[in-house]
Amino acid sequence: MAKSPEIKDMNVQLHGFDVSTVLFPHRAWLPKNITLSVLDLLKKPPEELRGKFDVVHVRLILSVIRSDGAERVIRNLKALLSK
Repeated sequence: MAKSPEIKDMNVQLHGFDVSTVLFPHRAWLPKNITLSVLDLLKKPPEELRGKFDVVHVRLILSVIRSDGAERVIRNLKALLSK
């Protein structure tokens, strides 16, 4: 049976998004495979991000979005996923 590759051996890129850079750590503190950017989930994502991701992990985001914006956020998150 073949052994599964370890995470360190995989080519994984992680992208973190927030509405502001205020709480971002200094770039020198991050591993090279992590990128942090500004993204407003209430707006359509930029074309260069559409369909770029295999996984979108969202934790507690809908609990801070008013109910009238929840559908828009979900639609915008779905646009980030690979086709």
